[in-house]
Amino acid sequence: MTPLVEPPPVFLPYQQRVCADPSKVRVIQKSRRIGLSWALAGDAALDAAARTGSDVFYIGYNREMAEQFVSDAAHFVRAFRLIATEVEVAFFDDEPDDGSETRRILMFVIRFASGHRLHALSSRPQNLRSKQGRLIIDEAAFHHDLAGLLKAGIAFLMWGKGGRVDIVSTHDGVENDFAVLVEDIKAGRRPYSLHTITLADALADGLYERICLVNGETPTPEGRVEWEREIRDFYGDDASEELDCVPRRSGGTYIPRGLVEERAIDVPVVRLSLADEFATRSEEFRRAWAEDWCTETLLPLLHGLNPERWHTYGQDFGRVSDLSVIVPVEVGQDTRRRVPWVVELRNVPYDEQRFIALFVLQRLPKWKRAAIDGTGNGAYLGEAIAQRFAPQTLRKDHKPDPTRPDRVERVGTAGHGWERWYAEQLPRFKAAFEDGMLWVPRDDDIIRDICAFRLVDGIPRLPKLKQKQVASDRGGPKVTRHADAGIAIALAYYASLGPRIQYGGYQSAKDIKRNKGRVDRPLPGKPGWKHARGGAL
Repeated sequence: MTPLVEPPPVFLPYQQRVCADPSKVRVIQKSRRIGLSWALAGDAALDAAARTGSDVFYIGYNREMAEQFVSDAAHFVRAFRLIATEVEVAFFDDEPDDGSETRRILMFVIRFASGHRLHALSSRPQNLRSKQGRLIIDEAAFHHDLAGLLKAGIAFLMWGKGGRVDIVSTHDGVENDFAVLVEDIKAGRRPYSLHTITLADALADGLYERICLVNGETPTPEGRVEWEREIRDFYGDDASEELDCVPRRSGGTYIPRGLVEERAIDVPVVRLSLADEFATRSEEFRRAWAEDWCTETLLPLLHGLNPERWHTYGQDFGRVSDLSVIVPVEVGQDTRRRVPWVVELRNVPYDEQRFIALFVLQRLPKWKRAAIDGTGNGAYLGEAIAQRFAPQTLRKDHKPDPTRPDRVERVGTAGHGWERWYAEQLPRFKAAFEDGMLWVPRDDDIIRDICAFRLVDGIPRLPKLKQKQVASDRGGPKVTRHADAGIAIALAYYASLGPRIQYGGYQSAKDIKRNKGRVDRPLPGKPGWKHARGGAL
């Protein structure tokens, strides 16, 4: 007779230690990818299902986190055979203390036979004082107003004997409010319970073996070493912060991800990546290909822009290892700025980048200014575009007009380096998100780029190190990004703050339709403009 094999416990030891801690406030600094949020979902389901338990409120920094948490909780409801309803969708009425208008926050709810409920909210309410029960703040370091949220959350301890607050996060720099909270606990200034769970701690407690069990694989010592190596290689220079609970000394994210995601909208992101062989093709072939690609891909986007709105243009240049990113910004009637779409170019030759940039600018409605990376390899493109739209063409007599500023600014040149530009403009860029004055694409790569700016010695800037990211949604190998889209959006926003200097030769994208979609013919109303196919643009 085959002996019965006792199944392993549902939670690993480090997960058990957190769930068994009876402290009123539990702070957990943790590594990524160790399943702690999953374990807290199970613990929360058990808490809400018990008659002696309590209501549970989970707060992530976006809707996806809320959906994942409530989905995990529903899984435990079925696994533990708890009596509860299916997941429902409801709203939380948030009444901020500053007297501003009440917000309606989407939340997902599971109702239990005990009379308690589990709520997973899609945003951060600032008024929780009328609630009681248990509060879970996930990835706390990435909430843009953690101090205000904690102040409201501690109110849970004042209502009823079941009050409890869990504050869980990876780190995001030594100056982040979460890192400060951890240091206060260590120094004895806060009477809270502190748990530290590094990747090494999780591996020692059986994380790798549990992953193999779930995937139907056989764990081996060699496999464990290789699995950890792959994880650490993925995070690269960020591994100490992301996996070992050691916040960066250089400072945390300057613009929190939660704040950026609040200002994210669903707009197109066009990505073009060319093979190395493309650069060796003939000039005629490359030009014809670029014309066809622009007409088929970019012209519909340009045609969809509002011709009555002011627009600006930003571009960060890259050739091989970095991206070139083109960003238009539309200035609305309410003065809010909106990015209608983004174009990312990888491994596109100089001439074709110039063609694409001019293709967009010639058809961008009422564009008033452009700001372009004018340093390094970007100097060529910046100079070419600046020359094409030089200010002297504004005068009716076609003579130079020194009183008119350039419509194309090459940032980083003329003694105005990037460090100075960061110090002067990034605070305004961050304020645009905080004030709801800038809306950007809901795209993970682009949001990461915006959040790549760091606060170093009190000054916002871009770290020199590149960040490894996986293009999992598009397939393909690991690629590097260096805040390319973040810089381009910041440049386009910066251009929108300057004087309105409209390009006098602008023609609506509708003109292309009258021209039968061809871009190798003169545009209507542009005498002397040459568009010879295969020739110089």
